[in-house]
Amino acid sequence: MRSSALCVVCRVISVLTLVFLGLSFSFGQEQAKIMADKGAINGRVTDQTQAVVAGAKVTLANDAGDKLETQVNDKAHIPSPE
Repeated sequence: MRSSALCVVCRVISVLTLVFLGLSFSFGQEQAKIMADKGAINGRVTDQTQAVVAGAKVTLANDAGDKLETQVNDKAHIPSPE
């Protein structure tokens, strides 16, 4: 009787360990995805003579086809997307 109770406890511990590991891996993948979705664009818009082009319209695009249209500021710097 005592060995069967011990066996049940061992199985419960094993199942809980597997559930915990599964949740840990799942959370880790979500964190990586969240971190991968963040980035920064830093730059300045200039013409052929290297003069800044204030107020220029810029379209940022990624490989997935997502686009973000923005306008550079008075110093021709690209603003950070929100």
